[in-house]
Amino acid sequence: MNLQELIGDIKEEIKKVLIDLTYYSDGDEILLEVPKDKSNGDYSSNVAMKYAKVARKAPRMIAEEITSKLDKDKLYISKVEIAGPGFSNIFIDKKFLTNVITEINTLGYEYGNQELGKGQHYNIEFVSVNPTGALHIGHARGAAAGDSLCRILKKTGYEVTKEYYVNDAGNQILNLAYSIDVRYKELLGKEATMPEDGYFGPEIIKTAQDIIDLHGDKFLEGDHTEFFRKYGVDSLLDILKKDLTEFGVEFDVWFSEKSLYEEDLVNKTVQYLIDNGFTYELDGAVWLKTSDYNDEKDRVIIKTDKNYTYVVPDIAYHKNKLDRNFDHLINILGADHAGYIKRISSSVEALSNSKSKLICKVSQLVKLIKDKKPFKMSKRKGDYITVDDLV
Repeated sequence: MNLQELIGDIKEEIKKVLIDLTYYSDGDEILLEVPKDKSNGDYSSNVAMKYAKVARKAPRMIAEEITSKLDKDKLYISKVEIAGPGFSNIFIDKKFLTNVITEINTLGYEYGNQELGKGQHYNIEFVSVNPTGALHIGHARGAAAGDSLCRILKKTGYEVTKEYYVNDAGNQILNLAYSIDVRYKELLGKEATMPEDGYFGPEIIKTAQDIIDLHGDKFLEGDHTEFFRKYGVDSLLDILKKDLTEFGVEFDVWFSEKSLYEEDLVNKTVQYLIDNGFTYELDGAVWLKTSDYNDEKDRVIIKTDKNYTYVVPDIAYHKNKLDRNFDHLINILGADHAGYIKRISSSVEALSNSKSKLICKVSQLVKLIKDKKPFKMSKRKGDYITVDDLV
């Protein structure tokens, strides 16, 4: 028996006593409230005052009648104090807790499982850090928040898919490839200049050294950007997975952004939006009607040079999620992405015809103090505290 069931039994017993005393009216609810002051018991009821007119007795007298007829041992009640004009203050016997301990020991991890969400499936995307360096403690906050939410939902009966969106396409990954290439050449004694938006973390140097250990100077001459891109993404993704596992977080799906292009899902999504009347043309660009779905303005998806804007692959990714038939989507985002929420939420609302399909939660920044001064981390400069350090 859990506490909820016990409270139900106490209410039912009070109801039976009232029926025996011929005070009870059909349909009346027996209320038990938690007092603000714990000295007034674990639960309190005003039931005696409620039936004073019916019984034509003082509420305190009715409360005494009810108390005298309750089977306190059966209900794990240590005592009932009558207070004020007729409140019944009920104290639960602590022996009741031994039943809960036994139940926990018997059921183990299954204790507390509920079926509130039976038949409902959530997709929860969190962390999703670009594979351009190690996880830092800011990412750890998002990982802890997302993973805890998943565990709570699973405990209450929902099916949950934990998903990591791997940003393995785009300019940041290209800069990663260039950065590894530069470190590779430097380690082999050649001069090279790090790109302006390059990555300076120690894991970039280690990745370059690993390539040398495996292949020597094979990639010293010529353009091997694609090799450095793929090797870098795979290598750094392995580090991310290892750090997350040691932190206690595992994902069901690692979704590749690159796969959106390989499977032509980005083009197909844009065509779907155009074909279904979600867009219009203006000044040589194609606009998405996001203002129809609570965004402050419409968003360009195809620029005048016919290239897609950066939001387009994200819309394609969320359409892919919708096509996988999840009932609910949740994204845990860093504070630096808060301004992005309306445009993606409005896009999902348009695609799903549902305002509540996507929920975005923001994980605030971690504030660090070093030598009594605020310390600002920089992933590009390699100046940060890693999850591995934290663990």
